[in-house]
Amino acid sequence: MFIVSCGLLWVACQLLYADNQVATMIMGLMGAFFLVFIAFTVVALRRVVVHLYEWLVRLPIWGTIKKVTSSDWTRASILIPSMPMVPFILALSALNQWVRRRRGIYAKVHLTSIVPSEVGDEPGVGHSTGAVTAEHLWVTPFAHQVLSEVQRWNWLSIIFKCYVECGIFFLYSVSPLLLNVALSWFNTWLLESGLGFEVVLVTTFMIGVVAFLLPPVPGLTVYIFGGLVIAGSCPMGFWWGACINIFLGWFLKLFACAVQQVCIGGLLGRSTLVRQTIGVHKVAIRCVEAELRRPGLTMGKVAILCGGPDWPTSVLAGMLNLSLFQCELGTLPIIFFVIPCSLSGSFYTKKGTSVVWNRSANLMIVVSLAINLLLWALAAWAMQQQLDKNFDELTRPLPQNVDLEWMDFKAAELDKQFRVPWDGVPVIVRSLYALGAFAHVVVGHSLWWGYYYLFNHFEVSSDIKSLKSWFGDEGIITQAGILVLAMYVFTWILYVQFVLWIWCKTRRPRRQKEGELALKEAAWKQEWLQNARSWVPPEEHRRFCA
Repeated sequence: MFIVSCGLLWVACQLLYADNQVATMIMGLMGAFFLVFIAFTVVALRRVVVHLYEWLVRLPIWGTIKKVTSSDWTRASILIPSMPMVPFILALSALNQWVRRRRGIYAKVHLTSIVPSEVGDEPGVGHSTGAVTAEHLWVTPFAHQVLSEVQRWNWLSIIFKCYVECGIFFLYSVSPLLLNVALSWFNTWLLESGLGFEVVLVTTFMIGVVAFLLPPVPGLTVYIFGGLVIAGSCPMGFWWGACINIFLGWFLKLFACAVQQVCIGGLLGRSTLVRQTIGVHKVAIRCVEAELRRPGLTMGKVAILCGGPDWPTSVLAGMLNLSLFQCELGTLPIIFFVIPCSLSGSFYTKKGTSVVWNRSANLMIVVSLAINLLLWALAAWAMQQQLDKNFDELTRPLPQNVDLEWMDFKAAELDKQFRVPWDGVPVIVRSLYALGAFAHVVVGHSLWWGYYYLFNHFEVSSDIKSLKSWFGDEGIITQAGILVLAMYVFTWILYVQFVLWIWCKTRRPRRQKEGELALKEAAWKQEWLQNARSWVPPEEHRRFCA
């Protein structure tokens, strides 16, 4: 109740007292008090915290969380935002260690424990063996243990993830500005063309369908675009336009999901390569399929269809040959996500007229993101529940997936033989590869902390005729922004040189290995089918299900 009260008070301050400096002070005090409350709960109510932790560990979703937190994607997601703080943390740890040695702490407490330096699991990522006493470390023992663990990471994989995640953030940062210019031009064209409101609705619907059929375009952008166009051009008034846009976006989502499932997913499902790439035979996808095949409206089914990415979720449903009616039925509650998204676009047309409208638009985006995160959590929970209840059926090898299993085996054999370790890459190649990832992280932080130094402000409600140029101090992109964009584009060359080196090194032996595996394909499939037909769950699996 305390957390809910703080949230309601924050909403009230956002909407009602946006111009009041006293309200800003109250919100700051409320945030500080909330942090103190959390710290007090953790310290003073220790038994409650321990009990909650034990309760979380027993939840089925905890196993999924542990796997996610130990993946290379998660490690890259932690590394990118924390990279600027790493030198300060290491310096502070070194200073702490120096003070401990000067005070003779290790001798006073008779610390005789040894901090080992273990050999990494990855080939070519080994380190010096032996042991180091805690007193002779240059950082604290805890920091040394963390550094030893970090050195054993698969850095070639993590650096690749850094390229991908920084690229996604780059598109997320730059695309809204370009979208503002495009929408401002479109709004101006609508006003000057004198088209009827019915034509505007049809045009918006067609643009939304095309956008939904493009994999990189999220549904949030489509709903916001509809709110911008329809709410601002509705002859019956702003609120009528906002309501019409909500129902239009709802119908648009259902129509687009049907097209994606039947046309795109149905066609892609015929390709064995696509099915193997998606992993329709893997346990995770089979959990999703088992949940989506349940009739009616279930919590997990609604969470997957409404919370999952628009294009991949609908296309996956088509590849799994699911019922279109049942999928459309499970997508109906998406209206609760469409409402805040559409209203954020509608309120966006009022930005610049009042601070209240500015805060309202931002608030709707926060609400839509909160709903999306809740749906993701419920979807993960439903998948874990399916795995717990139907462990045998979902892990049982299916004979119809023999071709997909062979392709997985072939890819694993090739990866095992031609996996290049960190030490196996020439120093200059891996250094440039890592330097490119570091430059991408720097660009990401520049966009986050200095966005308005790199780009000039341009709203959808701004007049497109006021835009004098794209580049320069009076344009969209400043001179500093041009330098940052040029550095970002140039550093992709450092990634390309690494990919070319890998391709040149493994091209010929990979072809030879593929020929050897082709001779073993028939025998391998026959043996796998025999094992699949006689498969019995292991004893530990039966105990787990019981």
